[in-house]
Amino acid sequence: MPHTKGSAADIECRKRANKRYRDSAKGKARRKAAKSAWDKSKAGKVMKAESDKKWRQTATYKAMTADKARARKKMRKAWLREIKSKLSCSECGFDEHPAALQFHHLRDKVANITWLVCNTYRPLDAIRAEMAKCIVLCAN
Repeated sequence: MPHTKGSAADIECRKRANKRYRDSAKGKARRKAAKSAWDKSKAGKVMKAESDKKWRQTATYKAMTADKARARKKMRKAWLREIKSKLSCSECGFDEHPAALQFHHLRDKVANITWLVCNTYRPLDAIRAEMAKCIVLCAN
């Protein structure tokens, strides 16, 4: 039975053919090239910026980033606790509890170590460099 234009059988036949083409290597390469060209175009960049702006205003995005920030802060605090647990006071030798130890700057202070660890995105190497400017003292 011949297909008439717009018939259900014709539409299904075209859908199957399109799917075969999309799934083929040639179809995938062509779609990838077209997407790359669109992303590089001015209109594509504007559309992406608008889409990203809308996404960043959603409750889902805000919850996701808050969760990531909490996890990062927890990880960085654990890193600082681990470092402090290996140190002792440079004056009296106290090393019983890492929370009682503090970093005391001798020169060129950028910020408190605890603040750098908990409230910034600075890399850990930068924080280590700041720690190198300090001596460890106990709060006693």
